[in-house]
Amino acid sequence: MTGTVTELATPEVRDYWKHVEADDLSGALGAAVSLIEQGWSVTDIVERLLTPTQHHVGQLWADDAWSVSREHAATALNEAVLRRVGTIRRTSQTKPAGAEVLVVCAESEWHALPGLAVTVLLNDQDVPAVFLGADLHVPAVHHETVRLNTRAVVVSASLASSLPYVQRLVEVVRSARVPVVVGGSAFDPDGLRAAALGATAHAERGGALPDVIRALPARVAPLVLVRSAAREEAEQLTARRRDIAAAAMTALTLTSERDWRDFVDDQLPHVLGALEAALIVNDPGAVSQAWDWLEQVLERRGGHGVVEAVRSAVTQAVREFPLASRMLADVAPPR
Repeated sequence: MTGTVTELATPEVRDYWKHVEADDLSGALGAAVSLIEQGWSVTDIVERLLTPTQHHVGQLWADDAWSVSREHAATALNEAVLRRVGTIRRTSQTKPAGAEVLVVCAESEWHALPGLAVTVLLNDQDVPAVFLGADLHVPAVHHETVRLNTRAVVVSASLASSLPYVQRLVEVVRSARVPVVVGGSAFDPDGLRAAALGATAHAERGGALPDVIRALPARVAPLVLVRSAAREEAEQLTARRRDIAAAAMTALTLTSERDWRDFVDDQLPHVLGALEAALIVNDPGAVSQAWDWLEQVLERRGGHGVVEAVRSAVTQAVREFPLASRMLADVAPPR
């Protein structure tokens, strides 16, 4: 299985994985608590135990070895363990004082685990933090930011297709002069995408966040977006994403015996969102990653050649958008 050797490389992770695989919450909690008693920190639990386990869960779904429901059950188990570990640590410490950091998962992202992990890590390092939830809309985040006199907002984004939403969130939060820190696999290690979105800072690892937060300015200037043809085209694509997806589905021609149309229809918003993101941050890699991921998922399910048909359909659907068309043409086709 792809990534298995790396993700389940240590005895502690392999022992914990047995409980996850068996949907044994009690056993998983016991394994995590035992590690805390042996001297593991909360950061260790998150980065050395839960993160590799969750990566493996996602890989099993991508490889078509696990169903969506089983993937969701394992994710819920990891969330429950994380919440329990956070409470164990907090009972032995005084609750952090001061203005709170708000943590959110980007709009359109439903898994709460990344944001919850960040919140637990921050509180463990005496940086008071509150997790608002996953898939939060911009007005709700802005309301809480102002109401709570927030120190900073941390935004977790795992998918490149979420970056257009992150852009709007950064703009609105900074209008309240509150710093914004971003992180997650939607961003590149060098923080170039984060900078392009106007984020105050980028944290590549959750464990680095406390120091990043402490180094933030108390207040920041409102974000002034530099208008460009690429940004304007990205906004048009976002506004018309549903219509473009429908046009792509109409143009899609499949020769496979299996009907992949429902699966492709479900994934098209992510592909189009990645294209919008690539225009905003000027990084074709966002599109490449979307194609590579879609190809992997389809190939594992026997959909050989389907991604090429999807690429052709998307190219046809965005043909009136010159910059998006050029971006698609410049990105190497799926293998």
